[in-house]
Amino acid sequence: MKQAKMRLKFLLVFMTFQLATGFATPDPRAASGTDFDAVAKHCSESVTSFMEEKAHDGDAAAQFHLGAFYLYGICKPLNPDIGVGLLEIASGNSNPNAAFLLGELYWEGKVIERDVERAEMHLLRAASLGQAEAQFRLGTFILHRAAAKQDVESGIAWLGRAAAKKHLQSAILLGMLHQDGFNGVEADLCLAHEWFTIALDIGLENSQNVKMIMERISDTQCG
Repeated sequence: MKQAKMRLKFLLVFMTFQLATGFATPDPRAASGTDFDAVAKHCSESVTSFMEEKAHDGDAAAQFHLGAFYLYGICKPLNPDIGVGLLEIASGNSNPNAAFLLGELYWEGKVIERDVERAEMHLLRAASLGQAEAQFRLGTFILHRAAAKQDVESGIAWLGRAAAKKHLQSAILLGMLHQDGFNGVEADLCLAHEWFTIALDIGLENSQNVKMIMERISDTQCG
């Protein structure tokens, strides 16, 4: 019963967060930092041959890009099996973008069979390698299923790491969690105010959710 209440509490906060920010899960391709649509306009045999050579030599970045090429049919014939295989190799070679993309693929279960355990394994790897979107996703996953205070602390910590890398949604969500309090996290308007101020700085840079953040800051003024 306690675990169910903890999950319901976070779900309610997260739903409020989604409504306030218009948040939607980003395209994993965009989160990787590579503009694959632009890449598709400059495909050539020399480029793909060079990429294949680098991937064969163990270059993790080349393995990631070549895997994505096959996965999405960019510069290479569409072949998800080959694509996922290359991404697995790149993830094993500590490429954070490959690990993040695999985490999303295993979570969605559209291209490959859904496997929550493997999804979280790859997201943890990507997050540990400093991929901000993976840190945000992992933090929210942990908070969704938090069964004890240490789970909440772990989820909050991952969101904090992402926010430190100017991940806007992480800063906003941290502000909201501390504004109302959350299982194991006492309401702290001063801390909430700090997170919303950080979010405002990030939001001004990205021109996102500025009005909503300013309203939240006004609601969390503290002495």
